[in-house]
Amino acid sequence: MSEMWDSVAPGWEVDAGFVDEQLALATDALLDAAGIGEGDRVLDLAAGPGGAGIAAAQRVGSSGSVVLSDVAGEMAAVAARRASANAQVSTAVFDQSAIGFGMPVLTR
Repeated sequence: MSEMWDSVAPGWEVDAGFVDEQLALATDALLDAAGIGEGDRVLDLAAGPGGAGIAAAQRVGSSGSVVLSDVAGEMAAVAARRASANAQVSTAVFDQSAIGFGMPVLTR
């Protein structure tokens, strides 16, 4: 699966700003529903080009952190380039489907 996403990552990078603009209201609603705010730590699974996570970074501020993760290394690289101006954002490549259900659930 990651190979397919790696192959389309360049196109997603070109169109990421447009997609972010089109999804801005939905992204804001998502972040509102999650209660993301100053100082929070956010893990964005299957982040793709990072739009939602980058928006979250604006909310968490310098005292918070955001990890943009994706199974596709090229997609994570796109997210890293797009988030490079945000010191509180890092990226990771891992398969979110490998996360075990025995892990503790983090809630507010």
